[in-house]
Amino acid sequence: DVVLIGISTGGPQALRQLLPQFPADFPVPIAMVLHMPPGYTALFAEKLNEICALEVREAGHGDVVRPGVALLAQAGRHLQFRRLANGTVVTQLTLQPLAKTHRPAVDVLFKSAAETFRDRVLAVVMTGMGEDGKEGAGWVKAQGGTVITETEASCIIYGMPRSVVEAGLSDAAYSLSHMAQAIAARI
Repeated sequence: DVVLIGISTGGPQALRQLLPQFPADFPVPIAMVLHMPPGYTALFAEKLNEICALEVREAGHGDVVRPGVALLAQAGRHLQFRRLANGTVVTQLTLQPLAKTHRPAVDVLFKSAAETFRDRVLAVVMTGMGEDGKEGAGWVKAQGGTVITETEASCIIYGMPRSVVEAGLSDAAYSLSHMAQAIAARI
């Protein structure tokens, strides 16, 4: 029901390569956390939208999560999900938890998605420094979801994917050039 992408160092270039490969009628929503300074995510989302068939935009509070749309977490705010009484899933932007090194944090997005979508989550951890995404990948796996990682060979920095692989949480690893095809095959 949802594809999640967690990415950091090397992320802008990787997303410019990955997202244009998805069609406008991509059957599930995409939500992304990219570690960027505040003030840059809206502009970056606009630039991605110009080169993609998908609608790409910075996530706002209360956005309906729907197919054909890729939402980029706003720098300085965690991106989470909330299921309304009618079953519709909307976004929530929050400062909590404050203890996370990054805001937005991949871990926060992945945990929220696992709680909201259960086993219907495909989480993707791509190039980046550190371990953001490892804890969240554990939540996704605990709910029966799927986690894939980018291979070391195509990463600018193989930190985030390595932490997931070494924790035994990656179901498979793909190079950036094969990632879109791998995601599409799993939905």
